[in-house]
Parts: sequence; C-alpha cells; structure tokens
Amino acid sequence: MDSEVYVEQLIIPPQLHIFFGDSASGQPEYESLYSFWQKEWTETFKELKDDTYKGYSDEFCKEDIKVALFSGARPVAFCGMSYYDLQAPSQRDLAYLRKYPSEVLDQWGKSNLRTALSLGHLCKDMSWDHPYKNRVAYLVVASCLKVFLESLADFAIAYTRNDRGVNKLCYSLGAKCEQDGLVAHNVEVDIVRWFKEPVSEKLQQFSPKIFPALWEKRMQHGIPLERKFNKQAA
Repeated sequence: MDSEVYVEQLIIPPQLHIFFGDSASGQPEYESLYSFWQKEWTETFKELKDDTYKGYSDEFCKEDIKVALFSGARPVAFCGMSYYDLQAPSQRDLAYLRKYPSEVLDQWGKSNLRTALSLGHLCKDMSWDHPYKNRVAYLVVASCLKVFLESLADFAIAYTRNDRGVNKLCYSLGAKCEQDGLVAHNVEVDIVRWFKEPVSEKLQQFSPKIFPALWEKRMQHGIPLERKFNKQAA
C-alpha cells in the first residue's frame, strides 16, 4: 500500500458538503456555515482595512452553490459559486462583474463564452488544528472545480487574493491568468479563468490521495442547478 494512502487512511478527513441554492436554509449545517462565513469575512475586511462590508447576509445567500468542508459539525473551509450570463447587459452590470475590467469581460464575450461560474469568498478556519489544515483551501477549491466540471457552465472565473497565495493555488489547479497585479479591497489580485479540459487533467494528476474519497462521500443539500442561461433560448 502507498505510504501516503496508508497515513491518510489513519486520519479522519473533513466531510465535503455542497449546498445548492438556499434549500437548506434553517438547517443546522447551513446556519453554522453562515455563522462561520460571517465571522471569517468580518475579520478579513477588518484586516484589509476595508469598511465596505456591513455584516449583512446578502453576499452569502446569493451564492448559487456553497461548497464547504466540515470537521464533524464545525465548518473549516468555504467557497461560494454563482452563475453569470456574460451576454446579458443586466448581468454585466451586477456588482460582482463590475469588479472585472471591462476589456476582460469584452474579450470573453467575443470568444462566444456565455455562462460563467464564479468562485469567491474563499475562507478557512486558521485555528483548526488538524493534519489537513494546510490542505483545506486546496481541497475546497478542487471540490468547486469538480462542481464546475459537472455543470453546464462554459468556464469558471475568479479574482484571487495574492498575498495569501490564492493565485498560485488556482494556477496549480489549471487556471490561466487574464490580468495580474490588480487591486481589490486594498490587496493585490489576479483575474483568472478555467476551462474544463485542463481542470480535469490537473485534478487527475495532482490531487491529494484523499480527494477522490472526499468527493465520493460528499453530502449534497438541495438539487443541483442546471445551466441558468440557455444558449438555445438566446
């Protein structure tokens, strides 16, 4: 038996939970995840000296998909995902997409890319003392990309917090840089995007040994969302 596999089998791994929409609202796992998200992002905005966060739940609730790792009943990592129609002016004017340079959005539009699935609000519990504590950010982003692979989205997008190495994490999972060295919320960020074939190859080549079992044993809450914006209806 591979020594890495043997060691990982001796460690109780986190549990992957995927929440589609808000169908689990009011359930203990969903509400504890919200409390975790609110705490982590309140602290993050204070750290960044950005007073735009007001503590409302809007940014959490609006995510179409919420991907989280739990240690027992305790959330230890989170990443949200949302669909966007880049061909619709009403979508292009949403606050989230306004954070992207217009030339990047225009280039994606010219490439006939319509449905984007964003990754955002990545956070992890820095106080979680566990052998996987240094892997949870990788594992939750890899899980988001598995969701992306099973979706009908054309591509996935994000802007990364570079001082925490999120850009490097994304590149290790097949992301390509669209623009680098930008500033958002008083910190340097990159604009990145993923296509499915490179993501699939990266997940097969570089995922930790625990990842296939983590995905296989995932807990899904609600019904997976189909493509929100159908090209055939355009």
